Amino acid sequence: MAWSSIVSALATRIDAVTGVNGVYQYLRWSKDAAGTDAWRGLFVTSGIMQTWMLTRTRQTSLICEDDDNRYRVRHDVEVQAFYALDDSAATETTFNGLVAAVCADLRTGDRTLGGACVTMTEPQADIRHGMFGQGQGVLSHVATIRFTVEEVL
Repeated sequence: MAWSSIVSALATRIDAVTGVNGVYQYLRWSKDAAGTDAWRGLFVTSGIMQTWMLTRTRQTSLICEDDDNRYRVRHDVEVQAFYALDDSAATETTFNGLVAAVCADLRTGDRTLGGACVTMTEPQADIRHGMFGQGQGVLSHVATIRFTVEEVL
């Protein structure tokens, strides 16, 4: 397999979680200011700014102990999630639920991602608040979900 198969399978899995929208297989960026039509086209679904972007932060490999011709390749993955903060809609509760649902799916679902990898570690999530977007940006709930995926080549 390859990173492209792994990231595609991960994006499909995360996108299937109820309530999750705007899943991308790579980090997205827009030169357009937050709130413009072009920016909204990338990051807003059903009137809510929400996006989940996957990125690989590290790749390591080791020769397999039982076969010198094969390698165990590990990919450190980050899912960077942003959800617009709206106090009147209690979005913190919604966002925390979405992060928990994504982590639960990654923990309890098919750990081989349909054969794209051998296994994956338990996801760990850091949750905070921050600005998302160029210009004034949008005050957002922010999560970084980290885990490692392993394949044998």
